[in-house]
Amino acid sequence: MPYITASGTNFSLSGADVSYRFHVDPRSGDLISDHFGGPVDDFTDPATISNSGWSTGLDNVGTPGLTNIRREFPDVGRSDFRLPAIHISHADGDTVSAFTYQSHEIVQGKPALPGLPATFGNDGDVTTLVVTLYDNYSDVSAALSYSIFPEYNAIARSFQITNNGTNNISIERAASFSTDLPNLDLKMLELQGDWSHEANRVIRNVDFGETGFRSTEGYSSHVHNPFFVLHDPTTTETTGEAWGFNLVYTGSFAATAERFSHGFVRVLLGLNPLHASIPVGPGQTFQSPEAVAIYSSTGLGGMSRSFHDLYRNHLSRSNHTFETRPILLNSWEGLGFEINETSLENLANETAGLGIKLFVQDYLINAISNVIKSANISYIKWDNNRAIHEMSSPAADYAYTLGMYRVMDNLTGSYPEILWEGCASGGGRFDPGILHYYPQSWTSDNTDAADRLTIQLGTSLAYPLSSMACHVSAVPNGLTGRNISIEYRAHVALMCGSFGFELNPSELSADERDAIPSIISTWEQINPIVISGSFYRIAWPSDTNWPAVQFVSKDENTAVVFAFQQFAKIKPAAPPLKMQGLDGKARYSSNAFNGTLSGNTLMNGGVNLPWMVRDYQSMLIWLYKE
Repeated sequence: MPYITASGTNFSLSGADVSYRFHVDPRSGDLISDHFGGPVDDFTDPATISNSGWSTGLDNVGTPGLTNIRREFPDVGRSDFRLPAIHISHADGDTVSAFTYQSHEIVQGKPALPGLPATFGNDGDVTTLVVTLYDNYSDVSAALSYSIFPEYNAIARSFQITNNGTNNISIERAASFSTDLPNLDLKMLELQGDWSHEANRVIRNVDFGETGFRSTEGYSSHVHNPFFVLHDPTTTETTGEAWGFNLVYTGSFAATAERFSHGFVRVLLGLNPLHASIPVGPGQTFQSPEAVAIYSSTGLGGMSRSFHDLYRNHLSRSNHTFETRPILLNSWEGLGFEINETSLENLANETAGLGIKLFVQDYLINAISNVIKSANISYIKWDNNRAIHEMSSPAADYAYTLGMYRVMDNLTGSYPEILWEGCASGGGRFDPGILHYYPQSWTSDNTDAADRLTIQLGTSLAYPLSSMACHVSAVPNGLTGRNISIEYRAHVALMCGSFGFELNPSELSADERDAIPSIISTWEQINPIVISGSFYRIAWPSDTNWPAVQFVSKDENTAVVFAFQQFAKIKPAAPPLKMQGLDGKARYSSNAFNGTLSGNTLMNGGVNLPWMVRDYQSMLIWLYKE
């Protein structure tokens, strides 16, 4: 079955469990949103809305305007009083646009985006629809790109604006993904935080008016991630509808869900208009970043696993994406600023004695290519520790971001054998744009295991655990003062693709030193499953005293569960731990129980774990399919 079809100017994109439909309004030439959700087979009539009232947008012959229409690429003016996806300022000061359908083309595969990171795929992986619109008043054209990855229920969108005229224009607003959903009861979930406090779930009602957030830091930032979910109020981890949206961009951004008086919800994700005003001269073309949307009928968990698989297979281009990562030791928390040749040499020797294979040296690299050529370098961590405070013009952020991508593209392309890691004072640039070039990023400067559990689960809503870096740090923790067992700290860190230590080995206790060989042995077993397996959030630390997560191997024969008790409880008893993602009819053996249990028993009945009355306890449970 073709994944994209065009019946005249009715367009259908179909995936394993998603349909995306829109058509051209024969009267206005505008693109009209019809459906984004579960599979459908037909176009149906739109909702009936009264045209009474002052805001209906009647033209001079009484024909309804665009206010009550669900639009795919809303522009400015022409009776639509909602936020636009595209806002262009012309040389004479006019800002009204009238983009109408001109042509379309369906291509196998997916063209690259010039100068920008984006998803990619072969002809069998992805199909692309390009719809060309034209504004004959300003002589400006727009090429809208819709790519569907059917296996992941994913739609990737971007657009180009070409100035065919003789005067300069300026892009004031550019939302890479825009669509109008029907009158649905929706909630918005986003990831909010700050330095060392990233990726906290925030859930809001999508009420009348604008619901959203933005970054103005010049990069994606710790405060907000360029990701959000719209979901039904009854949606859970395992059931219900969810629409996830993610911008493949590292600069300032804006995300909005706007409910108008008729109840329709306009979804916009793209550049922050405060950092736009991007000039486009005669004959030039502006390319928007890409935005990815994934629909799930199996709750937030199904949405996340689709994002994880899509990004590992069709966004991260590193040779290391599916490779087991080396264990490393970072000198920062071990030595701080007390760095000299002797201290680094001693630390490296201590590290080698523990079996750790990679050692990170914190120093400034002035000429990256020359340094790479001058030594046998296999790992580089690229940090960013300052927002852009004094931006010379609104357009500078877009220009800076494209320049940064050009450097990253050149270096990672020239040295593909190097393992590159992203960082921005922790998780300040944990976004799809960076993931395109670097297979892993430092998730947070907060290495406290209790806090990291929340941060890592929040980040996992969009990003694969294989892309996260997490280390076992010293106790008491430098930020929180907590003194948590090395077992608990290790279990939290082992959940991530890049595992290591953030401490001075010479200061370890005897018990901690004795535990490290066993931790490394466990890492050798777990890391391949973390890198390529499927991830399940069984319970969130903010929802229960007993959070848990689970990985299932790619061949589905092995599963590993990380179970935690945050605080000691005499009563009540912990609830049974119910697994996910197993074969219900198969039987499993485990280190957590004698004999075998069926997948149905483990998922629906669960197992009771023997928790001690003690804070910060953890267990690692292996399940083997018989």
